[in-house]
Amino acid sequence: MFHIRQVALTTLLSGVLVQGCTTDQINMATQAIGMVTAPNGTVTPATTTNQVPAQANANGRYTGLVQVMNCPNDRNAYGQFNEYGYWGGGAWCGQTGKAGYWVWVAPNWYVWQTKAR
Repeated sequence: MFHIRQVALTTLLSGVLVQGCTTDQINMATQAIGMVTAPNGTVTPATTTNQVPAQANANGRYTGLVQVMNCPNDRNAYGQFNEYGYWGGGAWCGQTGKAGYWVWVAPNWYVWQTKAR
């Protein structure tokens, strides 16, 4: 099991990539403490449901936000908004995306647990 020392946790919270950790380890640790990992390895506080743009849940179609992934380069392929639908998760833009309903509102992917209607 991967353990983070207090020093490493403080480093993560300050937005600096932890030396000696794999991207998967950083993603796992940051998601566990409610943080979001950007493609460049910086870490920021996770977006709360109250801070999510109205479009991100496709006007109420999805509930249960499980992940926010910052992927600014996806704007070229998906524009400003894209309701991608369900994806089983996996590697995406240098991160590990969770299974769920994916909605793109530039520059973030919002992954939802449940389709409400």
